[in-house]
Parts: sequence; structure tokens; C-alpha cells
Amino acid sequence: MGRMTDLLRRPLVERSLLVAGGLLAGLLLLEVGIRIGFGDRLSNVWEVSKDEVTDPGIPGVPYVYRPGIEGFTNNLGLRMAHDVAVEKPAGALRVLLLTDSAGESIEDGAGIADLFPCLLEGLLSDRMGIRVEVLNLAVPGLSFEQERRLMEARRGAWDADVAVFAFNYNDPVETDVRDLPNIPVLRWFELANAVLLVRYELRQDPDTWYTPGSEVHADLEASFAALGRTAAEFPVFVVPLPLNLSPAQPQPHIPAVTALCARYGIPLLDVYTAVRDDLPGFMMPGVDDDWNHYNARGHAAIAAAIAAQLAAHLE
Repeated sequence: MGRMTDLLRRPLVERSLLVAGGLLAGLLLLEVGIRIGFGDRLSNVWEVSKDEVTDPGIPGVPYVYRPGIEGFTNNLGLRMAHDVAVEKPAGALRVLLLTDSAGESIEDGAGIADLFPCLLEGLLSDRMGIRVEVLNLAVPGLSFEQERRLMEARRGAWDADVAVFAFNYNDPVETDVRDLPNIPVLRWFELANAVLLVRYELRQDPDTWYTPGSEVHADLEASFAALGRTAAEFPVFVVPLPLNLSPAQPQPHIPAVTALCARYGIPLLDVYTAVRDDLPGFMMPGVDDDWNHYNARGHAAIAAAIAAQLAAHLE
């Protein structure tokens, strides 16, 4: 009580400064603890280093991969094994493929060229008999809405002919880093990202994501409505990516996405029917619970299924 009494006897300004100093010291200690425990990572994104990403300057899109990371991204910041000119080659068909970590994660021992968006490029070229460029805009942690905004910003700048959205199961949930003010000093603090991670985790209720009337489903429907308006003037396709589960287990995102595509006039590529008998053979080796990323066999099967259906639409 003595210390508390002494504190209360001090002038208000002095007391305020002491309290503010104590809070600041506590926050700095917490920041140090987060950095020691988790390293210099974007706390709301699965294992993405701040050195790997950059702010694209697109409202609602918090980050994309930084260009020119050796062995990781090409000159445009895409997860591709070769560079791509901004100007589309004459006579080529350019496809923007948008997805999250499903299109850029693969087992050890495989390379970038083994990712399904990269395999799709060669398969489409062979099927259609023309040069096809598939630009792999896979960015981990982005939601469907953020991918849609990224597509809108890139399709004109990169002279795209088609956009394909490879919809992953956890795409509906925003990373929420978009709510963090674009103040470099604030974004530097891992604590700020950790607060957003907590908010993100509070929305992690997969049982309600695809239930009509839920908050997440309402957000998702708004995104599909906006994409439907784009589809009226620009070719857009959606591919619900299957989970690495046995055919007997439910895949609730597939009927939900199928219904939304039908409602808003967006063509859907049914990959699940083509590969369902091979599930769960797409599981990464040694990873028992990763049901939404693929091994090399899975990437190859997904690419073949997309190529067959997309070529039929485009030819």
C-alpha cells in the first residue's frame, strides 16, 4: 500500500508518464518475446518471412511475394521457374492463376516446376497447340476476396486473357492484416501482427464457414457477386481444390462454391470428380494432418484435371 500511496501523491502528469512508461516497457518486452519465440515472421501467415514479401499497393491486399528471390520467385514475384515479360508475347494465351499456399507449397525434393500452376502451363500449351503462359499468383494466407482484388489489379497491367481461381478450403477467412494501418513503423512490430492473428483465429470455425447465413459465407458471397460482374466481360473460372481426404469424408466447400458459381454465372471446373478416387494419396509424406496441400503426385493430378477442362472451354 505504501508504494501505491506514494504514486497517488505524485502530480497527475508524472503519474501518467510513469504508467505510460510501464506500459511501453511491457509492450517492448512482449515484442522481444514474440520475436524470440517466432522469429521475424508475419504472424498471420504460415511461415512467410517479411524478407519474402512486399506491399503491392493494392487496397485490401496486404502483401505479395517479392520479385527476384533466387530459386523462389521470378522477375514479377511469381512462384515460377522462369521469368515472364510484362508484355505478352504475340499470339500467346496468358492465364492468371490465383490461389493461396496450395499453389506454391510442395514436398521436399520437388521443385517449383512441379507445382500444379507451373505444370498447367505446359499441359495447356500441348493441348491447345499454342503458346500458353500461366502466371502463378499463389500467395499464402490470402483469402478469396484478396485474390480477387489482386486479379483485378493485375489482369489489365499484365494483359491477361483468362483468370483461374484455385479455391482452397480455408480461402474464405481474411488474414485481417488489411485492417492494420499502412504505417511502416507499426507494420514492423510483430506484436501488431500477433493481435491480428488472434482476431484471425477467432474466425476459425470451419463448421460454419460454408453455412448460408454465417458471417464468413456472407463475405464469400459478396466476393462471388463481384467476381460474377467481372465474368460478364472477362473470362473467369473457379476450381474448388479437393482436400486430401477419403472420398467418404465431406468436402463442404465444394457444394458451397458450386452453388455460388451457378448463382453468379461463373464457370466452374470440377477437379474433384476427376481425382476423388486417388484421395488421400496426395498427402505430403510425413505430414499426417496437412489436408489442403499436395505432394508432387497431387500437383500433377490437379494440373491434368484443370488442363483438360479449361482447354475444352477455351478451344
